[in-house]
Amino acid sequence: MKSFLKTSVVFLLLAVFLSGCRAVPTSSPAITSIAPDQGCPGDMVTITGSGFGDAQGRSKVTFASCTEGSQVEARVLSWSRTEIRVEVPYGVCSGKVTVTVNGAESNGVDFTVGDECPLLPAPTLTPAPTVTPAPEPTSSFPYIPPPTNVPPPEPIPTPNLPKL
Repeated sequence: MKSFLKTSVVFLLLAVFLSGCRAVPTSSPAITSIAPDQGCPGDMVTITGSGFGDAQGRSKVTFASCTEGSQVEARVLSWSRTEIRVEVPYGVCSGKVTVTVNGAESNGVDFTVGDECPLLPAPTLTPAPTVTPAPEPTSSFPYIPPPTNVPPPEPIPTPNLPKL
């Protein structure tokens, strides 16, 4: 019986090793807090909780969208098992923030978007290019300014055409 048990354990370990199976968290992610819990798009917030996993991988953080029933994914700045730092995305309204890990969604925590927040990111202004003036033309001919006391040209007479 001991031999059969040893063989079974070895076979099981070998099968796990050869399949490249990775450990999947058995618990769903859970958010305990978000700080600050109010702000504007572009601000950074820290989400604290558990079950986030060591690395982000395909996991994500989403904020409530201004379009009813949809969410906006946030840009992740750092990720650990218990803490995630994200940038509040544009196009969000006050509502729930969630973390999704391996398809499992966390509880939602409230985040309030300020009334005075911009709807769109501020434009990035780039300085105008410096214009270098063209060099003065060089010539072997001397410069002669145009005359200043030239009378205007005489008007051209209109021909008398027969009427049709």
